[in-house]
Amino acid sequence: MKKSLVGLLITLLLIGITGTTALGYTLSSKLAVQADGKYHMDQPTLYTDLDGYSDNGIFISSDLLVDVRDNLKIGGGIGFSSLNRFHDIIPELKVGHIPLYFAARYEIPTENGHEFYLVGKLGYSFLLVDSDTKDDYDPTGGLYYELGGGLTFGEVFFVETTYSANWGSLKDKSFGNETSVKTSAVNLGIGVNLEL
Repeated sequence: MKKSLVGLLITLLLIGITGTTALGYTLSSKLAVQADGKYHMDQPTLYTDLDGYSDNGIFISSDLLVDVRDNLKIGGGIGFSSLNRFHDIIPELKVGHIPLYFAARYEIPTENGHEFYLVGKLGYSFLLVDSDTKDDYDPTGGLYYELGGGLTFGEVFFVETTYSANWGSLKDKSFGNETSVKTSAVNLGIGVNLEL
């Protein structure tokens, strides 16, 4: 299932890019700080859920977008979230993710020459655990989404604020218990747009 979904995302992205050679492309790369990180873990064997906060981290992403109509760009991208520690549970456990997603950006020009935009991303996120616990847990990815907006300066630089969330699960290799995991964060980023 996971490999099929990833293959479908890549195939659709490539078809969209090769089928629109007359349109403009934008490579949009971002470095963001993840703040207000939260997690939710379902513990079916303990009949309880765990909620808490995770460490702040960084998020890096790069999107390839295609102009499809006035002010609307679509495409896809990939990101990487740093491994962040979950507070109040296993001290050595750090969790991150690598999302692969479709993206859409709607731009709203302003009178002063800057462009405000809305952005949405939807895809699959590969869950990661740190090297100290990879022998104890088998991570599985799940749904990923990111929503927010930003402002461009001089058509090249931008600042952006988004909310992102992703799902996955951790399987304890010793006992075979599987725990579903949801993480979320507010991303405060800066980036560069390159017209190709």
